[in-house]
Amino acid sequence: MRLDETPKRLLLVACVCYGLFSNHWARDSLGALEAPIESDPPFALSVRSYNTVTSAYFLPSGIMPILAGILAQQYGSALVYLQFFAVAAVGNLVVGTAAVAGQATFSLLLVGRALMGVAYEAVDMMPIGFMAPRFVESWSTLVGVLNGVNRLGSVLNFVLEPHIYHAGGLRVAIAVPSIIGASGLCTALLAQRI
Repeated sequence: MRLDETPKRLLLVACVCYGLFSNHWARDSLGALEAPIESDPPFALSVRSYNTVTSAYFLPSGIMPILAGILAQQYGSALVYLQFFAVAAVGNLVVGTAAVAGQATFSLLLVGRALMGVAYEAVDMMPIGFMAPRFVESWSTLVGVLNGVNRLGSVLNFVLEPHIYHAGGLRVAIAVPSIIGASGLCTALLAQRI
């Protein structure tokens, strides 16, 4: 490894870490707010509707890792990572729109979460393809860091989202993780360029 490559490698790690953090924060946002989502406007979802939205998110996880792997083999994992992150960003923005919209919020929420679900596993696994060759000597440690960052996004979401809800209401508590989730596209773009 050349010395001038170290800053790029560290920037790559930071970009991927933020992307994973933001992906998991956004993923778990509805779980941290289940009771308000089932009782408060703009959603006030029934338990069945809440479960439908959750299922729409996780359903693609059965097939998307396979499809993402095939696409990465053909086009490169960094490009596929960026493309799936773009899908996740659109999904996050749709969910954020559902939070502030007056009508048809369930439909928007369902579509947004489904789009996020299409991208979820791919965003988590694609960095393996472009990071492993660059971190051979420290790969085991880096895998631990990446997995820890995933969990940190989830944990901080569950800790902070109730406070955000109490401070600003449900619309704000849904908008914040939507913005955080969509912002990961910026670091995905930078990671792909690196």
